[in-house]
Amino acid sequence: MEEINWTLYTPIISAGAALLGAAIGGLFTLLVNHQNRKGDVDSWLRKEKLEIYNDILKFFREQSEYAGDSRYETDEPSYHNQIADLLTRAHLLSPKEVIESIENCGLKLLDYSFDADSPQRRSSLKSFRDANEDMRKAMLDDLKLD
Repeated sequence: MEEINWTLYTPIISAGAALLGAAIGGLFTLLVNHQNRKGDVDSWLRKEKLEIYNDILKFFREQSEYAGDSRYETDEPSYHNQIADLLTRAHLLSPKEVIESIENCGLKLLDYSFDADSPQRRSSLKSFRDANEDMRKAMLDDLKLD
């Protein structure tokens, strides 16, 4: 039986181990980079949602302050432009539940503004406040802050 000459196999085994180590190191680097990129995207998305939700809540707060006034005009182009802009931004990043709650809150605000001189004014205000609270909860659920 012939004896194995390990001096020939040692460089081959070393080269194979080096290639295997490089491959494992490269895969690990790819995995870490992917996780970092995903974290960056998640952070960006959360920041954008916070900004949009803050703008929407501010819009409804400001509009509700004037909605009870009989001089309040929801037909003004600025009102429609603002709500359309906010909804467009929200549609791009928000889940369906948040969008529906924003739209519902907008409808309740319109009802409240049209009932300014009506006996139903108090119930319209309550409906708007309930819708506003539902919208806020949907936003907090989306941001996982609840």
